[in-house]
Amino acid sequence: MKPEAVVVLGAAQYDGRPSRILRARLDEALRVPAACPIVTVGGKLPGDRFNEAEVGKSYLEKAMQQATTTSASRIPPRHVYAVATGTDTRGSLEAVLEAYPYRRVVIVTDPLHRLRTYLIARKMGFHAKVLGVKNFDSTPRQASWWRYLAHESGGLLVLGVEHAFSASIAQRLRSRLHRIEGWIRPSRRRRHAVILKQDKNL
Repeated sequence: MKPEAVVVLGAAQYDGRPSRILRARLDEALRVPAACPIVTVGGKLPGDRFNEAEVGKSYLEKAMQQATTTSASRIPPRHVYAVATGTDTRGSLEAVLEAYPYRRVVIVTDPLHRLRTYLIARKMGFHAKVLGVKNFDSTPRQASWWRYLAHESGGLLVLGVEHAFSASIAQRLRSRLHRIEGWIRPSRRRRHAVILKQDKNL
């Protein structure tokens, strides 16, 4: 498949600086050997001054600018576009669909997130290849890996319920799982609150 664009799913940013996870995704996007645009995606949470998409775009443009001064660099220059909305996978991909006509895409995310991303993208009509970052340093030896696995398992369960029953039942299940995750990972509560507000506005 010859991609029309590389889509980098958003992750946390800290006052204009990409988090370790977001930086790994952006670096992976630069390694994709395709002369096509890169689309960064992701909004901001209440209280944030910057959004994930613009932070990602700025990081990529600086990386490519620095690469032009290094003759041995293998990073080809390419256009970078920012879609500054989306707080979850589905919302981010919907925002890309609304902004651009790209359907054949390479989506960059984390290894444990690949399957759910692929299933959502396929359902939305993308012809997608999903890459997991190669330097993702969380392993089964770490508690963070198991928390991430639990999060993704819950997400796959929600997709299965949506397919077997209805979107409204899946939405109620997701809300319950978010409450549980909020107890375990308080840092996720702001993002969950934004997603809940969006669900109520549908």
